[in-house]
Amino acid sequence: MIFKIGTDTFNGQTNDIYMLVGNAVGDAETKQSKAGKAFSKVNVAAKRNPDSTTMFVSVTGFRGLAATVGSIRKGAAIFAIGKIDKRDYNGKTYYDMPAEYVGSAGGFVPMGSFKPAAQQANTGGFSEIAEADEELPF
Repeated sequence: MIFKIGTDTFNGQTNDIYMLVGNAVGDAETKQSKAGKAFSKVNVAAKRNPDSTTMFVSVTGFRGLAATVGSIRKGAAIFAIGKIDKRDYNGKTYYDMPAEYVGSAGGFVPMGSFKPAAQQANTGGFSEIAEADEELPF
């Protein structure tokens, strides 16, 4: 999903800021700029509101985000915040997001392996003391 969350003005130019939530369609690539600075890119598939068509966005992380983006693998659920730049090349439209923030869930939980919180044992970090233990820990 892609949501407009606000606007930002920098050097007299106003840009819309978006939150993108989708899935990585491939492993991220990390490269070096001519100046020797690392950056990483990953392509993300996200649904566009309101028509629910799939939009592919190339998310780029610079500086500190390069390591975060670079660790994303195919199929990982991710979200990113930043502006979206649109460009046309050879009759196709491409979308790029220089990200301000990126987070990843690392992938999906396989169907059937997830247990709702109500079904999980809630021990509060404590373990049960067996009756064979003669001494209590306090």
